[in-house]
Amino acid sequence: MSEARDEERGFTLLEILLVLILLSGAGFVLLIKLPIHFEKENLAFAATQLLEEIRDARQAALAENCWYEIKFYPQKGDHHYQVFCQGTQGKRYSFKGWDPVRG
Repeated sequence: MSEARDEERGFTLLEILLVLILLSGAGFVLLIKLPIHFEKENLAFAATQLLEEIRDARQAALAENCWYEIKFYPQKGDHHYQVFCQGTQGKRYSFKGWDPVRG
């Protein structure tokens, strides 16, 4: 009977529970950290997009010798801005997935 026990292979209940506890702990940390990471990424993307549009408007104003205007519309649920060339409406841009109230 002792020879049959030496050939049996497997995991003990303690080993399986330890692995499950470690995996659930890692999953919990990811669930907490990922939403914060995505919010930071959305904010960085919105800032980069805005900076590019300001630079484009500046270059176009210098090249065309006319004035450009950027208006911001911080409305609840729909944060966007528009670029105007000498008062005529140009492009409309939206801040997707970013709420300045929440950060």
